[in-house]
Amino acid sequence: MNILCLIPARGGSKGLPRKNVKNLCGKPLIGWTIEAAKKSKYINEVYVSSDDEEILSVAASFKAKCIQRPSPLASDQATSIDVTLHALRHYQENQFCLPDFVLLLQCTSPLRTEKHIDDAIELYQSCEKQAEAVISVKEAPHPPQWLRLINEEGFIEPYIKEPDSTEQMRQNFNKVYMPNGALYFIKTEIFLDQKTFQPQRTIPYIMDEVSSVDIDHLLDFELASLLINALERNTDDKS
Repeated sequence: MNILCLIPARGGSKGLPRKNVKNLCGKPLIGWTIEAAKKSKYINEVYVSSDDEEILSVAASFKAKCIQRPSPLASDQATSIDVTLHALRHYQENQFCLPDFVLLLQCTSPLRTEKHIDDAIELYQSCEKQAEAVISVKEAPHPPQWLRLINEEGFIEPYIKEPDSTEQMRQNFNKVYMPNGALYFIKTEIFLDQKTFQPQRTIPYIMDEVSSVDIDHLLDFELASLLINALERNTDDKS
Protein backbone atom coordinates (compact mmCIF):
# COMPACT_ATOMS: atom_id res chain seq x y z
CA MET A 1 0.00 0.00 0.00
CA ASN A 2 1.68 3.17 -1.25
CA ILE A 3 0.38 6.22 0.63
CA LEU A 4 1.08 9.90 0.08
CA CYS A 5 0.87 11.37 3.59
CA LEU A 6 0.37 15.09 3.16
CA ILE A 7 0.33 17.81 5.81
CA PRO A 8 -0.77 21.20 4.43
CA ALA A 9 0.47 24.20 6.43
CA ARG A 10 0.33 27.69 5.03
CA GLY A 11 2.03 30.62 6.66
CA GLY A 12 -0.85 33.08 6.67
CA SER A 13 -3.09 31.63 9.37
CA LYS A 14 -5.74 34.15 10.39
CA GLY A 15 -7.32 33.23 13.73
CA LEU A 16 -3.99 32.54 15.45
CA PRO A 17 -1.03 34.03 13.55
CA ARG A 18 1.95 31.69 13.03
CA LYS A 19 0.09 28.91 14.82
CA ASN A 20 1.69 26.12 12.78
CA VAL A 21 5.12 26.85 14.28
CA LYS A 22 3.89 28.06 17.68
CA ASN A 23 5.36 26.08 20.59
CA LEU A 24 2.87 23.62 22.04
CA CYS A 25 4.15 21.76 25.11
CA GLY A 26 7.75 21.70 23.93
CA LYS A 27 7.44 21.35 20.18
CA PRO A 28 5.98 23.37 17.30
CA LEU A 29 2.36 22.61 16.53
CA ILE A 30 3.18 21.01 13.18
CA GLY A 31 5.70 18.74 14.89
CA TRP A 32 2.93 16.84 16.69
CA THR A 33 1.34 15.78 13.41
CA ILE A 34 4.64 14.96 11.68
CA GLU A 35 5.69 12.74 14.59
CA ALA A 36 2.32 10.97 14.70
CA ALA A 37 2.51 10.26 10.97
CA LYS A 38 6.08 8.98 11.21
CA LYS A 39 5.08 6.58 14.00
CA SER A 40 2.32 5.06 11.86
CA LYS A 41 3.13 1.57 10.65
CA TYR A 42 1.60 2.38 7.26
CA ILE A 43 3.47 5.61 6.46
CA ASN A 44 6.95 5.57 4.95
CA GLU A 45 7.41 9.25 4.16
CA VAL A 46 5.67 12.42 5.30
CA TYR A 47 5.28 15.45 3.04
CA VAL A 48 4.60 19.00 4.20
CA SER A 49 3.21 21.50 1.70
CA SER A 50 3.76 25.15 2.57
CA ASP A 51 4.48 28.56 1.10
CA ASP A 52 6.36 29.57 4.26
CA GLU A 53 10.12 29.12 4.64
CA GLU A 54 10.02 28.85 8.44
CA ILE A 55 7.35 26.15 8.32
CA LEU A 56 9.33 24.22 5.72
CA SER A 57 12.50 24.56 7.81
CA VAL A 58 10.71 23.25 10.91
CA ALA A 59 9.21 20.40 8.87
CA ALA A 60 12.65 19.45 7.56
CA SER A 61 14.01 19.41 11.12
CA PHE A 62 11.39 16.74 11.88
CA LYS A 63 12.61 14.77 8.83
CA ALA A 64 9.56 15.51 6.67
CA LYS A 65 9.90 16.02 2.93
CA CYS A 66 9.03 19.55 1.86
CA ILE A 67 6.89 20.76 -1.02
CA GLN A 68 7.25 24.46 -1.83
CA ARG A 69 3.74 25.66 -2.46
CA PRO A 70 3.26 28.48 -5.01
CA SER A 71 1.75 31.67 -3.60
CA PRO A 72 -1.65 31.26 -5.37
CA LEU A 73 -2.12 28.06 -3.35
CA ALA A 74 -1.53 29.95 -0.10
CA SER A 75 -4.42 32.38 -0.52
CA ASP A 76 -7.71 32.30 1.36
CA GLN A 77 -9.36 31.02 -1.82
CA ALA A 78 -7.08 27.99 -2.21
CA THR A 79 -8.60 24.72 -1.00
CA SER A 80 -7.20 21.48 0.35
CA ILE A 81 -8.21 19.95 -2.99
CA ASP A 82 -5.97 22.41 -4.88
CA VAL A 83 -3.05 21.82 -2.50
CA THR A 84 -3.39 18.04 -2.77
CA LEU A 85 -3.51 18.12 -6.56
CA HIS A 86 -0.29 20.15 -6.54
CA ALA A 87 1.32 17.68 -4.13
CA LEU A 88 0.31 14.73 -6.30
CA ARG A 89 1.93 16.37 -9.33
CA HIS A 90 5.10 16.93 -7.30
CA TYR A 91 5.04 13.31 -6.12
CA GLN A 92 4.56 11.96 -9.64
CA GLU A 93 7.37 14.11 -11.05
CA ASN A 94 9.80 12.83 -8.40
CA GLN A 95 8.65 9.23 -7.93
CA PHE A 96 7.56 8.59 -11.54
CA CYS A 97 4.29 7.13 -10.31
CA LEU A 98 1.20 8.04 -8.33
CA PRO A 99 0.50 6.75 -4.82
CA ASP A 100 -2.33 4.30 -4.27
CA PHE A 101 -3.85 6.47 -1.56
CA VAL A 102 -3.74 9.99 -0.18
CA LEU A 103 -3.76 10.62 3.58
CA LEU A 104 -4.35 14.27 4.42
CA LEU A 105 -3.52 15.30 8.00
CA GLN A 106 -4.32 18.79 9.29
CA CYS A 107 -1.61 19.99 11.66
CA THR A 108 -4.27 21.78 13.72
CA SER A 109 -5.22 18.41 15.29
CA PRO A 110 -2.29 17.76 17.66
CA LEU A 111 -4.10 15.13 19.73
CA ARG A 112 -4.65 12.85 16.75
CA THR A 113 -2.06 10.12 17.27
CA GLU A 114 -0.47 7.35 15.23
CA LYS A 115 -3.07 4.97 16.68
CA HIS A 116 -5.86 7.05 15.16
CA ILE A 117 -4.05 7.03 11.81
CA ASP A 118 -3.50 3.27 11.86
CA ASP A 119 -7.03 2.55 13.07
CA ALA A 120 -8.53 4.67 10.29
CA ILE A 121 -6.46 2.94 7.61
CA GLU A 122 -7.38 -0.46 9.03
CA LEU A 123 -11.04 0.56 9.06
CA TYR A 124 -10.73 1.25 5.35
CA GLN A 125 -9.00 -2.10 4.77
CA SER A 126 -11.84 -3.92 6.53
CA CYS A 127 -14.37 -2.27 4.17
CA GLU A 128 -12.17 -1.97 1.08
CA LYS A 129 -14.61 -3.61 -1.33
CA GLN A 130 -17.35 -1.16 -0.40
CA ALA A 131 -15.51 2.00 0.66
CA GLU A 132 -13.81 4.72 -1.37
CA ALA A 133 -12.63 6.89 1.51
CA VAL A 134 -12.48 7.40 5.27
CA ILE A 135 -12.82 10.71 7.11
CA SER A 136 -12.55 11.35 10.82
CA VAL A 137 -15.62 12.67 12.60
CA LYS A 138 -16.83 13.45 16.10
CA GLU A 139 -20.32 13.42 17.55
CA ALA A 140 -21.98 16.82 17.12
CA PRO A 141 -22.61 18.57 20.46
CA HIS A 142 -26.25 19.35 19.65
CA PRO A 143 -28.89 17.94 17.31
CA PRO A 144 -29.40 20.13 14.22
CA GLN A 145 -33.04 20.62 15.21
CA TRP A 146 -31.85 22.90 18.01
CA LEU A 147 -30.09 25.30 15.64
CA ARG A 148 -31.56 28.72 14.95
CA LEU A 149 -30.89 31.33 12.30
CA ILE A 150 -31.63 35.04 12.25
CA ASN A 151 -33.95 35.97 9.38
CA GLU A 152 -33.92 39.13 7.28
CA GLU A 153 -36.26 40.83 9.75
CA GLY A 154 -33.90 40.15 12.64
CA PHE A 155 -35.98 37.45 14.30
CA ILE A 156 -34.85 33.98 15.33
CA GLU A 157 -36.41 31.05 13.52
CA PRO A 158 -35.68 27.30 13.40
CA TYR A 159 -32.95 26.24 11.00
CA ILE A 160 -34.81 22.96 10.51
CA LYS A 161 -38.57 23.38 10.46
CA GLU A 162 -39.82 20.90 13.02
CA PRO A 163 -42.55 21.67 15.57
CA ASP A 164 -41.44 22.14 19.19
CA SER A 165 -37.97 20.73 18.50
CA THR A 166 -36.42 22.67 21.40
CA GLU A 167 -38.80 20.97 23.79
CA GLN A 168 -37.65 17.49 22.80
CA MET A 169 -34.99 15.69 24.81
CA ARG A 170 -31.60 15.01 23.19
CA GLN A 171 -32.16 11.25 23.36
CA ASN A 172 -35.20 11.60 21.09
CA PHE A 173 -32.95 12.62 18.19
CA ASN A 174 -30.64 10.46 16.10
CA LYS A 175 -26.94 10.93 16.75
CA VAL A 176 -25.33 13.22 14.21
CA TYR A 177 -21.65 13.64 13.42
CA MET A 178 -19.40 16.32 11.97
CA PRO A 179 -15.96 16.14 10.35
CA ASN A 180 -13.27 17.05 12.88
CA GLY A 181 -10.55 17.79 10.31
CA ALA A 182 -8.04 15.34 11.79
CA LEU A 183 -7.62 12.99 8.83
CA TYR A 184 -8.86 12.16 5.34
CA PHE A 185 -7.93 8.91 3.59
CA ILE A 186 -8.93 8.24 -0.01
CA LYS A 187 -8.01 6.23 -3.08
CA THR A 188 -5.93 8.41 -5.37
CA GLU A 189 -7.89 7.48 -8.49
CA ILE A 190 -11.16 8.43 -6.78
CA PHE A 191 -9.70 11.73 -5.59
CA LEU A 192 -8.39 12.63 -9.04
CA ASP A 193 -11.66 11.68 -10.69
CA GLN A 194 -14.07 13.39 -8.29
CA LYS A 195 -11.90 16.15 -6.76
CA THR A 196 -13.28 15.54 -3.27
CA PHE A 197 -12.22 13.90 -0.02
CA GLN A 198 -15.76 12.71 0.63
CA PRO A 199 -17.09 10.65 -2.28
CA GLN A 200 -20.39 8.84 -2.00
CA ARG A 201 -19.00 5.72 -0.33
CA THR A 202 -17.14 7.37 2.54
CA ILE A 203 -17.05 5.69 5.92
CA PRO A 204 -16.61 7.57 9.21
CA TYR A 205 -13.78 7.06 11.64
CA ILE A 206 -15.28 8.25 14.93
CA MET A 207 -12.97 10.07 17.35
CA ASP A 208 -13.65 11.29 20.86
CA GLU A 209 -14.00 14.94 21.83
CA VAL A 210 -10.52 15.25 23.36
CA SER A 211 -8.69 13.75 20.37
CA SER A 212 -10.77 15.96 18.06
CA VAL A 213 -9.49 19.29 19.39
CA ASP A 214 -8.96 21.56 16.38
CA ILE A 215 -6.83 24.68 16.79
CA ASP A 216 -8.17 27.81 15.13
CA HIS A 217 -7.84 30.40 17.90
CA LEU A 218 -5.77 31.04 21.02
CA LEU A 219 -8.44 29.48 23.25
CA ASP A 220 -8.17 26.22 21.25
CA PHE A 221 -4.39 26.34 21.64
CA GLU A 222 -4.60 26.80 25.40
CA LEU A 223 -7.13 23.97 25.64
CA ALA A 224 -4.84 21.65 23.66
CA SER A 225 -1.95 22.53 25.99
CA LEU A 226 -4.04 21.72 29.07
CA LEU A 227 -5.20 18.42 27.60
CA ILE A 228 -1.71 17.32 26.53
CA ASN A 229 -0.32 18.09 29.99
CA ALA A 230 -3.21 16.24 31.65
CA LEU A 231 -2.74 13.20 29.42
CA GLU A 232 1.00 13.15 30.12
CA ARG A 233 0.38 13.36 33.88
CA ASN A 234 -2.10 10.51 33.62
CA THR A 235 0.48 8.42 31.75
CA ASP A 236 3.14 9.20 34.38
CA ASP A 237 0.76 8.21 37.19
CA LYS A 238 0.15 4.82 35.56
CA SER A 239 3.83 4.08 34.95
